[in-house]
Amino acid sequence: MKKRKRKLLLIAVLTASLSLSACGPKEPETVEEAIEQSKSVLENLTEQAEERDKEREKLIKKNRVELKDEIVLSGSEADVKIKAYSVIPWNSFGEEQKQMYFIFDYTNKSENDAYFSSQIMLKGYQDGIELNVAPYFDDTAMSAIRPNKTIERTEAIVLRNTDSDIEHVITEINSGESVECTLKVK
Repeated sequence: MKKRKRKLLLIAVLTASLSLSACGPKEPETVEEAIEQSKSVLENLTEQAEERDKEREKLIKKNRVELKDEIVLSGSEADVKIKAYSVIPWNSFGEEQKQMYFIFDYTNKSENDAYFSSQIMLKGYQDGIELNVAPYFDDTAMSAIRPNKTIERTEAIVLRNTDSDIEHVITEINSGESVECTLKVK
């Protein structure tokens, strides 16, 4: 996750460096000065991203709603048990939106290491329209999971409104087995 953030931040640094040269501090005279200036911008952006992540995690925890009955998909290669969800306001790419975070246990039942995204597809619908995935990466988003191991995962979607229920569909990709449920937005 940190490598992916660093790549995104590097792109932001390069963009910031270009804009800085147009309207900001003095232009570096040497390559070393440019590197130091870029490192400083990167460190600042990394700190901001980490603070934002901490803020989001606090909101998710604060607004967590435990489900009375877990929503379970028991597939041939994986199990998914949605235990809770959280709805938070969040500014993403300059747009204020309501996002729903699903907190669930994921078990790899296959004989090999597997990635959640290669075994399971989660979709949310509101008023019959598929919802967009919210940009969120937990610590396990890009990790292979060993056979017969269970981890807690979080996935997020962007809500269209806060009045309509969410129809949630969990599908095991290879078998096509699925389970559907409806959740009220609180």
